[in-house]
Amino acid sequence: MDNPYIKSIKATGIHGQFNIDVELLPGLNVLYGMNGRGKTTLLHLIANVFELEFDRFKYLLFVGIEITLSNGSLLSILPAESAESPVQVELDGNHVAWYDESERGAADRTMLRETLGNRPNYLPAFRSILERVRTDGLNQSLSAQQQPEFERIRITESRVNRHTEIRSSPRYIRADPAAATTALKTVQCRQWFGKFVPIVRYPSIVEVVERLESEFSNAELEVASLERSMFTDFFIGTIKALLNPQGHTTEQEFENLLGRIKAAVDVEEDGYLEYQGEKAVQQLVDAIDSVKTHGTSAGAAEKRVLQLYATILERRNSQRTQIFARIRKFEEAINKFLVDKTLHISETSRTPSERGRLRGIYVESENLHRYALTSLSSGERQVLTMLFSASRMSSSSGIFLVDEPELSLHVDWQRIVLSELIAQAGQRQIIACTHSPEVGADHEAAVQIFTPSPYSAHGPNLHDSDASILDESL
Repeated sequence: MDNPYIKSIKATGIHGQFNIDVELLPGLNVLYGMNGRGKTTLLHLIANVFELEFDRFKYLLFVGIEITLSNGSLLSILPAESAESPVQVELDGNHVAWYDESERGAADRTMLRETLGNRPNYLPAFRSILERVRTDGLNQSLSAQQQPEFERIRITESRVNRHTEIRSSPRYIRADPAAATTALKTVQCRQWFGKFVPIVRYPSIVEVVERLESEFSNAELEVASLERSMFTDFFIGTIKALLNPQGHTTEQEFENLLGRIKAAVDVEEDGYLEYQGEKAVQQLVDAIDSVKTHGTSAGAAEKRVLQLYATILERRNSQRTQIFARIRKFEEAINKFLVDKTLHISETSRTPSERGRLRGIYVESENLHRYALTSLSSGERQVLTMLFSASRMSSSSGIFLVDEPELSLHVDWQRIVLSELIAQAGQRQIIACTHSPEVGADHEAAVQIFTPSPYSAHGPNLHDSDASILDESL
C-alpha cells in the first residue's frame, strides 16, 4: 500500500479557542511552539484520523477540519449534529459511512484505508507513564464502562496484527497478547488524559526486549534454514567435484583456497553469533593450518572441493550479515547515545567465569559488567523505545508522530535524536512537536513556528474564501 503524506491541515474552532492552518513536508516536520498552543491536540487529531477512529472527535470541540493529502484527496470532518448521531466525514466531497456496520460501511472504511495509507505510529508525551500500565492482569482492573471499549480495540488490533480477514477465529483474537496490551494502554490513557487520546501502542522497555528477542530468534531460524540449503548444495557439489577427473591445480591456488576458508571461518568465530560447534570449528581451523604446513600436493578434485567450500562459507557469511543487518543498524543507533556502555543484541551473554548461557540482549559497561535493559536511565529508555517504535512497530510504514522528543534527553542528545529517528523510520512523513530549539537545530528547513490564530465564532473560518492569516504575535 502506497502511503500518502499530509500536505496541509486546516482546523477551525479547536477547543473553541483557535484555528490551525499548517502546511507539511513529505519527510521531516518540526513544529516548535509554546505550551498550550494545541500541538498535542494536532497530533491526536492526525492519529485519530489515520486510525479511522472518527468516534473520538465527539470528545473534541471544533467547527471543522480539512486534511489535504499528497494523492490529491481532501478529507473533511464536521461535528456530529446531535449526541446520538455520528461525526460527519467526507472524502472529496462524498459522504463516508465510516460508522455503518453494513457492507456499505465496510466498503467505505476500506476506501478510507486505501486513501489514507497505513496506520500511524504515535509516540505521546506521556510515554514514560506507560511503564506503569500493568498488562499482566490484562483487563481485570477495567470498569464495566471500560470493558466494551477494551474489547473493541482488542478485536480490531488482533485482526490487523493477524490479518484475520483470512483467520478470523475468535481463538486467534483471544490469544493475541499484543492486541490486549494495546487495548489496555489505550483505555487507561483515555481515562488519565482524556477521551480524545488516540490508540496507544508505545512499548514498554520489557516489550522492547521481548520483541527484540523474537526478532533475533527469527533471524537465527532464517540462518539455520540457509545453512541447511547450503549443506545440500555443498554435498552435491562435492560429489560432482570428486567424479570429475579433469583439471590441474598449482600449489599457489591451493594455498589461496585454504586462505579463503580460514578467513571465512575466522569471520564466524569473531562474529555476532556463537554456535554449539565452536570446538569443531576450531578443529577445522587447526586442520587448515596443518594442511598449509605439511600438505605439499593437492589434486584437481581437492581443489574443486576446497573452492566450493570457500564459496559456500563466503556466501553464508554475506547472507548472514544481510539477515542481521536490521538488528545491527538498530544496535549501532542506540550505541551512539550510550556513554561508557554498549548495547548488545546477540544469541547469548556469557563471560568466561559464567556457566550456562543467558539471553543476549543486554548493556555492557566498560568494566565488562552486564546489565538488563531495565537498568537504563529514563533518557536512555526514551531513546531506545523511540528508535524501536520508529522501525519496528506494527505500523512501520505509516506517518510517524512524536510529541516532545526531547523528554529526559541531554541537549546533545536532543540535537541528534531526529537524525537517528529518520534513519530508523525510513521514507515516512515525520511530524515532531517540541518546546526545545535544540531538537530542530540541525533541520532548519523542516522547522516551523506553530502559532495558531485565535478563533472567533463570528469571524472567518476555513469555509470562508478569505481565511485569516496566522497571528504570529500569539
